[in-house]
Amino acid sequence: MTLYRKYRPQKWGEVLGQEAIKKTLESQIISGKMPHAFLFFGPRGTGKTTLARIMAKALNCSSRTAAEPCSVCPSCLEITAGRSMDLFEMDAASHTKVEEVRESIIETSKIVARPGRYKIFIIDEVHMLSNSSFNALLKTLEEPPSGVIFILATTEIHKIPDTIISRCQRFDFKKVRRDLLAARLFEVAQKEGKSVSMEVASRVASLSGGFVRDAFSLFGQVLSLPGDAISDADAELVLPRSDRGKVLAILRHIAKGEAKAALILVDELYFNAVDLGLVMDESIEILRKILLLGVGISDFDDLSESEMAGLKELSGMISRNAAIKITNIFIARRAEIGTIEIETLPLELAILSSCGEMTPTPNPQLIRKIEPLSKMETSATPVPRQIPVEQAVSEVPVAQSAVPASPTSLSSEALPRADRALSLSEVEEKWPMVLEALKDEHASTFLLLKHAKLKNPKGNRVILGFPFALHAQRVLLPANRAVVESALCDILGGKVFFDAVVEAGMVATENKDKPVVDTPIAVDELLSTFGGKMVG
Repeated sequence: MTLYRKYRPQKWGEVLGQEAIKKTLESQIISGKMPHAFLFFGPRGTGKTTLARIMAKALNCSSRTAAEPCSVCPSCLEITAGRSMDLFEMDAASHTKVEEVRESIIETSKIVARPGRYKIFIIDEVHMLSNSSFNALLKTLEEPPSGVIFILATTEIHKIPDTIISRCQRFDFKKVRRDLLAARLFEVAQKEGKSVSMEVASRVASLSGGFVRDAFSLFGQVLSLPGDAISDADAELVLPRSDRGKVLAILRHIAKGEAKAALILVDELYFNAVDLGLVMDESIEILRKILLLGVGISDFDDLSESEMAGLKELSGMISRNAAIKITNIFIARRAEIGTIEIETLPLELAILSSCGEMTPTPNPQLIRKIEPLSKMETSATPVPRQIPVEQAVSEVPVAQSAVPASPTSLSSEALPRADRALSLSEVEEKWPMVLEALKDEHASTFLLLKHAKLKNPKGNRVILGFPFALHAQRVLLPANRAVVESALCDILGGKVFFDAVVEAGMVATENKDKPVVDTPIAVDELLSTFGGKMVG
């Protein structure tokens, strides 16, 4: 006998979940005010037929306590054994014809039940009945014989005519919570004399998707392994594999734009016979959790401490917009698993597309350079070059300049911080991408940043050194700061800010062979970019 049938609930309290439904049915049984027709709707394996049988036992039990059947009286024993004359069960999937409905249900319902008992009809998968069968059943539902109760069960309520639904009391069943299901599986293992860790039980509960029958079926395979003590490694031999650690690693490579490393992991998973459909499902679930973390939801009981740490790391590397785009990519490609001869292709395409979302592609239309550059001020007053090295812009007398006071030009201590530690090598590696992202849409900012020298970052803050205070002051203007920090966040991942410092030594080092001429900001860069020469 399968585990599901062996441990099928026989009392209300043994049914997992569905608390509101159980309380309502128990109350109706105690009061004796029973509707003549019920409609149980919900996913497979969530207890619809089980609750229908328990209700039938309670209604006909001669020794029940409140609404709880005794399970020992003749009526209860007959229903448990499946040989009761007062309970009729029909699978509508194999009895769809109107003749079968008339013979099995309509005519049988006219036979009066034994004194003190109900005649109960359970029609499973009722949505499979033909239209003619529904029409034949409708009259009986409208005017049922005394003492007759119909319980219709379905997983597809949209296929049932409204005329049938309106004549039934409807109950919607939900999937069972993972923790409840894992606890029941762990209890069953003990009753079977097997030693299984709670982690294995939780894994089976997660894989079942909240469907009790699926969970028991999969857990039966685990318990069929030899020996009384089943290790986690042994259980993995029969459980569908996804390897969440590798999934986190793949998403980490995507966040860094490392497509090659991510694809190598896909090959490794495929070689080890890991279900790539489950890998994509896990990826989608982790991306969902990243989005939830972004709005302050962090109660994920299906993650270990190390997995939770990896999730938090990822949430700091992938912005919300990028996470939404990558999730949509994975959802679209998930549907292609199993439909393409090259099994790894959908996942590989999802990774390549996702890496593209993490690396912005600049607009090639050079004409867009002209408009922002035409608005630049060309009459800026030359700034003295002799400024102490590493002096922060906040220490320069900015109040005498034209820079307006705004929250975006505060010191680093006043700005928001995030759990992100940058390294100089990481910033240097991605810096060309930042410049390229700004080159076309924000040419004036791009020209300012070309003067900058990368310094050692401070936490999640990029430090830029400039040869002139004017350059530093202009890059800290609200509009410029916004576009620079947006590009830094998209390319480096997570929340990234920047500060500007002034280094007089940069001029002497980089221009030691050139005559010093005070020209308006970025004139040399304009000449280099568009060609031409100075006149006048």
